[in-house]
Amino acid sequence: TREQAYVYALASAAVAHSIARVCSDGSLTTCTCGAIPHEPPHGDFKWGGCAHNVRHGLKFARNFADAPWRQKSVRKNVEAAVNRHNNQAGRR
Repeated sequence: TREQAYVYALASAAVAHSIARVCSDGSLTTCTCGAIPHEPPHGDFKWGGCAHNVRHGLKFARNFADAPWRQKSVRKNVEAAVNRHNNQAGRR
């Protein structure tokens, strides 16, 4: 249903966001700060602290949320493909 699609997308996005934040807090030993932008910031802004590690958050969310749908027994299942798509949509 549309509601299920929304929940899958939202859950996948929430996992990615949460992991990216805890990486920047230093709460996880498996990841570090995210990349700092190459271009200097506009105006009086000065970059400080630790950027969210969005790349690691997205990778973790993909591995975590899509794991049940990657098994051989469900790989060709239409429902599994739809759920993987909804998870991916949430991570965009």
